[in-house]
Amino acid sequence: MKKFAARDIFRACLENFLYRRNMKTIERRIADEQNVRENQIIAAVKLLDEGATVPFISRYRKEVTGGLTD
Repeated sequence: MKKFAARDIFRACLENFLYRRNMKTIERRIADEQNVRENQIIAAVKLLDEGATVPFISRYRKEVTGGLTD
């Protein structure tokens, strides 16, 4: 088994932390692309996961999604 120096382990952990810190969530990426808030995307995805259709969400659930439309 290969032994690693503490500094090598620390460097790898730090690089991993910085990489993850700079990553955007998929919700954030969609929100940026659509010029809406991330919480609106999260709400819409939750409704879709629960079985709601896009027309239903855009017509009857605007209050939940913060006014998202089609």
